[in-house]
Formats: sequence, structure tokens, C-alpha cells
Amino acid sequence: MGPERTSEIGRDPGLCASAVCSDDILVIPDTLADPVAVSNPLVTGPMGVRFYAAAPIVTGDGYRLGTVHVLDTRPRMITQA
Repeated sequence: MGPERTSEIGRDPGLCASAVCSDDILVIPDTLADPVAVSNPLVTGPMGVRFYAAAPIVTGDGYRLGTVHVLDTRPRMITQA
């Protein structure tokens, strides 16, 4: 199972717990170089996530519903372009 076949990932063991609590976008260019992500089952397991970027979904009255995120099986960088 790879990221291309996944439409939803739960908060546990997801990587979104940090992103959903933040007001900023979370970007992990290489999960194997991140001390928190490196042991996550999405990284070490069959999905083999190496890149993760997420933004929180927050309602107008401040309720945090989850995140929208992008995953890949290889490291990536995000640029302004």
C-alpha cells in the first residue's frame, strides 16, 4: 500500500498530530532526518513516507478538524514557486 492509494489517515499513527495543533504549515522534507517522524509507522512501515507537508483545517470559530496533507515516498523540498 502506498500513498497513491490512501485517502485518509487517522491521527494515530498519522503525522498530523503536530500539524493540527499548529497555526502554520508543517513541512518535513525528509522524514528519516526528522527525530520525531523517523520512528512513525507511516515512515517505517509499508507506506515508506519520506516527505510530509500538512496544513491544519480550522473552522471560522476555531475548531480544528484535521489537516490536508501531501505525502511522498521520496524526500522533497517546497519552494515559493
